Amino acid sequence: MSAINVLIVADGNRFTFDPTSTTTEGVFTINAFIGALQASTDPVSTHDVLLEPEENTLAIMKWRLSQTAPSDRWYPVLQRYISYLAGRVNGLGGNAGSIEPSPLGVPPKPAHVHVEHTREFTGKVSSIGYDRFGDFDGFRLLSEDGCEHTFRSREHAVEDVVRCAWRERDVITVIVHRHELHVPVSIVLRRAPRLH
Repeated sequence: MSAINVLIVADGNRFTFDPTSTTTEGVFTINAFIGALQASTDPVSTHDVLLEPEENTLAIMKWRLSQTAPSDRWYPVLQRYISYLAGRVNGLGGNAGSIEPSPLGVPPKPAHVHVEHTREFTGKVSSIGYDRFGDFDGFRLLSEDGCEHTFRSREHAVEDVVRCAWRERDVITVIVHRHELHVPVSIVLRRAPRLH
């Protein structure tokens, strides 16, 4: 953040100076001081980046207001500040009315995958693949319609889920993007095998 300081004196002259500079060059005497102004320039950002912290602050301040007695002298101040925050949230594209009071802020939003861009395959893991170095590189799924589908991944977390589903014979659903049919976006554990 950079700061510009302007000093206005009685005769109408304006002087710009940097309060952090150490030079004494151009020192002047002031007979009548009118006022001072400091303007700061903050980095500009997008509404996507700015919205979440504003929503968190709004949720916390709404909670704080709910914990404050209406007779407290700070109650109207909090109300005014909350209306200011609500305006900022709405101005950034959010919905201030939907934000509930919370001492922890707004809960994180889950990542959305557009359904129209995905395909799902439901079945059981038929095999787990490893490369020549013994590293996990994917698995095969025997789907409910009798087809076998191959999926590629090197993620240890995916390996853990797939190994558990294979060992327990659980039914899973593998969700993929339509344009990357071999790369799992999500794996859903559906049900364990029925015991007879």
